[in-house]
Amino acid sequence: MAETLLKIEPRSTTGSRAARLLRKSNLVPGVIYSHGETAENIAVDPKEIQAVVHAGKSVIDIETGGKKEKAIVREVQWCHLGREILHVDLGRVKADEKVRLHVPVQTKGMSPGVNSGGVLELPLHSLDVECLVTNAPTAIIVNISELLIGSAVHVRDLILPEGVKVLNEAELVVVHVVERRDEPAPSAVLAEPEVVTKKKVDESKE
Repeated sequence: MAETLLKIEPRSTTGSRAARLLRKSNLVPGVIYSHGETAENIAVDPKEIQAVVHAGKSVIDIETGGKKEKAIVREVQWCHLGREILHVDLGRVKADEKVRLHVPVQTKGMSPGVNSGGVLELPLHSLDVECLVTNAPTAIIVNISELLIGSAVHVRDLILPEGVKVLNEAELVVVHVVERRDEPAPSAVLAEPEVVTKKKVDESKE
């Protein structure tokens, strides 16, 4: 597993005003949790944390005061436009510790069912897994090269990296190929309503 290093620094100020000032100084506020210890307030470089998130890393290396440790990304808060990270929660972990992670699903190969006109659907875009920190995958890869129309890969069918256990129910569908749904035919053009006019009154009198 490729390592991703995130440098963190402690911060003494808290509160929304302090967080705004921190962001203006080009830092992202955050919190890091430790086993049996009080959570620490931290700050990180926005480019570094965005690189971590965009790479899909769940387990990362952190460095503080020249000391390297391992941590998991527990939660990331984005701005309403989804462009900037406003806050990050991390958790220290040990190299021999089992962790539970939310891991994305990625497909590999070309489905013959899709080639023949079917549609590939992923009911589960991510999975909950349990593993040692050192075995943490960045994604669960699903081979779709044998999927025909009507075929599916369930959780029980997954080929997992060594030491990785999926916690989702075994019968859940991860990915399947379904028949393409025809677009509904356009509604028939409604006939123009008949315009009813009053009979012209014969104003001539006998």
